[in-house]
Amino acid sequence: MKQCAIFDLDGTLLDSVVDIAASCNKALEACGYPTHTLAEVKTYIGNGARPLIHRALPADISDEEEERVYRRFLEEYERSSEQGGTPFPGMVELLRRLREAGIRIAVNTNKPEKMTQNLVKSCFGGLVELTYGQQDDRPSKPDPAMVLHILEQFQLPKEGAVYIGDSPVDAATARNAGIDMLIVDWGYSTPQKLREAGVETLCHSAEELYDAIAR
Repeated sequence: MKQCAIFDLDGTLLDSVVDIAASCNKALEACGYPTHTLAEVKTYIGNGARPLIHRALPADISDEEEERVYRRFLEEYERSSEQGGTPFPGMVELLRRLREAGIRIAVNTNKPEKMTQNLVKSCFGGLVELTYGQQDDRPSKPDPAMVLHILEQFQLPKEGAVYIGDSPVDAATARNAGIDMLIVDWGYSTPQKLREAGVETLCHSAEELYDAIAR
């Protein structure tokens, strides 16, 4: 049994791509750039909001213009809805069962900090003990700094922890931190990209995650 489960958010705990895509396209349209399909936006998710906007924009724009679109995206996303995402099937119950089993739970994501805190609180209440989103003065995944910080806060060894995500970025984060990983198959990456990232085994359900973490 693991002592600590650290979760990615978008594509792992929450299905938020519709809100992300809508906010991205509103920002692009408002700033005079072409919009993208939902499937296209899915491929841009994983490294945080700035890389998302960078990938959605033409390659030849200035840093200043990219910053303008990024700021507009943040504005659109913050007011897109009160929730901004829906827990994937079984995930709320999974967190509850893990806590009942004595396993500590944290979230480490590249989603901006304010949105992350609001979403985790509204969707999962007090089931998550520690939540860290992206801040300009904080290393983003796949840098392992925040994962290691979580382990320090919990006073747990690496051997007692597992990182759960849906993308090559999450796999790299776990490797860089030196902890075990579990990668789910319902997220925003593709099987090919996951294979290229060295992910050989995927979890197919919340029940399967529970068995891998708690037993």
